Amino acid sequence: MVVYIDGLSKHMVNVVGVGLRRYGLMVGKVKGLKDEQSALIRLSDAVAGFVRDYLEGQDYTKKYYAELLKVGAVIEV
Repeated sequence: MVVYIDGLSKHMVNVVGVGLRRYGLMVGKVKGLKDEQSALIRLSDAVAGFVRDYLEGQDYTKKYYAELLKVGAVIEV
């Protein structure tokens, strides 16, 4: 499995890879990307921002978050 992390420097690639493996994750490779390089990273960043807004109690998120949970687009862990 390849793990892509937004803004991860080349210096931190090995450090993060070792840390993920210590947690028992089966990681083959860790790569750092910038937002501009990948639509998937931009989408992930937007979803993370939305979830952060929800956890901070912003009103606009309540309706949408409930719908995303209902259809399985997000899960709570």
